[in-house]
Amino acid sequence: MRDNATIIVLDLSRSMKADDVSPSRLEYAKDIIKTFLNNDTKSSIGYIVFSGKAFALSPVTDDKAGILSLVESTQTENLEQGKEWTSWSNIGDALVLAGSLLEKKQWEKEILLLT
Repeated sequence: MRDNATIIVLDLSRSMKADDVSPSRLEYAKDIIKTFLNNDTKSSIGYIVFSGKAFALSPVTDDKAGILSLVESTQTENLEQGKEWTSWSNIGDALVLAGSLLEKKQWEKEILLLT
């Protein structure tokens, strides 16, 4: 493991489908994450997605290729199943979950929140 831990926290609420940035907010955010992963050489990475509920898709790991694959396959539909909670963003629960993934790590810690 490296000496730095970053948790990527990505909003998958319905608002991320908006196309006010091209091609959509979600695809734009995923491009930012991919750039971060390709340029970061010092961090172990964890990955969380959220809308009304938060889900850890990966614990903190050095497997950046695995994280990149998860990011590339992430869609808002991963959480949308006709549930009301998919239409809003519960940032608080997502950050609490990120904190729990980082809590036992003895290194520098960062959270990259995209919403």
